[in-house]
Amino acid sequence: MGGVHPVVHEGLIYIGSSDLRRISAIEPASGKVRWRSDVYGWTFGTPLIIGNRLHVGAAGGTPYFIRHQASYCTLDLATGRLLTRRPLPDGGGHQWGIAGSIVRAGDTLVYATVEGSLFGVAVGEW
Repeated sequence: MGGVHPVVHEGLIYIGSSDLRRISAIEPASGKVRWRSDVYGWTFGTPLIIGNRLHVGAAGGTPYFIRHQASYCTLDLATGRLLTRRPLPDGGGHQWGIAGSIVRAGDTLVYATVEGSLFGVAVGEW
């Protein structure tokens, strides 16, 4: 699945933390954490920024020392507040959910799951 990949936008680094289930906004010059938000799952992909929202996919898995839940999340870019969280069904294996980046193709957001399914949702829907 690879590692966690950040995105830089308007002077901040936005990055997931894999095992700690969170997304952080960090000032690169000082290392100061502007905000951190729990998204309840592994965040392996690069966050996608559209307007004032950060779109993040999360993978779930079991057994693990902290419960990880697969979901599609949107956060407020300025505050990190979780705006929406759409749980994805448990895959029944060791890992399931979104293990890569969410990408924009026109007016559609596209993501793939660990199980090999490909999904698309309208930009305004989430």
